[in-house]
Amino acid sequence: MRGPLSHWITIAGLLALAAWITSAGSMSALLAASPLLLLTATSLARLSYAAIAAAIVMLPYFCYGVMTSLTDPSAGISALAFTVLTIGVFLAALDEVRYLRANSARSLQH
Repeated sequence: MRGPLSHWITIAGLLALAAWITSAGSMSALLAASPLLLLTATSLARLSYAAIAAAIVMLPYFCYGVMTSLTDPSAGISALAFTVLTIGVFLAALDEVRYLRANSARSLQH
């Protein structure tokens, strides 16, 4: 993947996860989605640390998805899909970090 594409995939994934979590409609769901919304805003502002922060923040959401799929059999495919979405956002964010580091190293060489 290229950096700009992975940037937009990361943003779309963050928004999808936030929408998924807030669909519960409770105040605690809004609180759980607030880091995702904050990361979306920092990614849209193209702050230098946004991609690595998105990758790091995906880890607890990944753990939540895995633990839900292991402990709640009724969650089934939904919990598995949530986990796969967090993996996708994590990998897209890491690809964006790789792209940004490669471009910054290239610009320092010239």
